[in-house]
Amino acid sequence: MKNIFVDKKFIINSNGEKVGVLLNMDTYRKMELFYEDFILGKKMAKAKKSKSYSLKEAAKKLKYEL
Repeated sequence: MKNIFVDKKFIINSNGEKVGVLLNMDTYRKMELFYEDFILGKKMAKAKKSKSYSLKEAAKKLKYEL
């Protein structure tokens, strides 16, 4: 697997400890998309396990008139 963190830079405090990381925008966007896809996948898996409703049933539950 390709390492996407090749351009990282560290923020160092006065004691020489790493306290932060700077990433380029391309790397940040890749991480953001990965995280969004991961969360979406978890939510979809959970939704598969839940009860589904017909349009009429859903409208009735939400007290919405079709």
